[in-house]
Amino acid sequence: MNDVTSTTTLTRALINDEEQTGIDVFVYTTSAIFTLTEKNVNSISEVTVNGVESGVTYTESLSTGKLTITSDLTTEDVVEVTYAYNSNYSDNEILAYIKSSLIHMSINNLTTYIIDGTTIYPEPTDKSANLIAMLASILINPENISYRMPDISVAVPKDLNTLDKIRKVISIYKKDSSGFMFVAEDYPTDGIFS
Repeated sequence: MNDVTSTTTLTRALINDEEQTGIDVFVYTTSAIFTLTEKNVNSISEVTVNGVESGVTYTESLSTGKLTITSDLTTEDVVEVTYAYNSNYSDNEILAYIKSSLIHMSINNLTTYIIDGTTIYPEPTDKSANLIAMLASILINPENISYRMPDISVAVPKDLNTLDKIRKVISIYKKDSSGFMFVAEDYPTDGIFS
């Protein structure tokens, strides 16, 4: 199923922002509220106090990156938190870029998509989902000039502005039935640019 979640995963792969594991260690003094080092925390997998997980209770606010231990703590207890995070972009930020890529697809006469929660209507084909992710990654990092996916590969001139890159990628996508795209810079055969 090609939905927002799978398209977010594809986009993260293209921009090298895949999920990582973080471990933070805190020493309790007076406050049982701990702020995790990394932003964009997706989940907390383990919390231990002095190396013991059993019996540790806590509440979490992933949006703020804060964890509150609700178990009793004693001064100098060592709290260790293991969590999953993305280092560069939150899911909401990626979603905004995906929505922008859908607009580019619509105004360039491909397909008009609508996002409802985590569902994209109509459901994109694998090839379309790859294009959506690629456009989102171009919007996120327009300086990147080469993108590669199983059915789409793109190399674009570095001096093109972002909108021209998107237009060229979509134009070639429309014309190409094999799924392989390549936009190359023009190099003169005599070595002299005119």
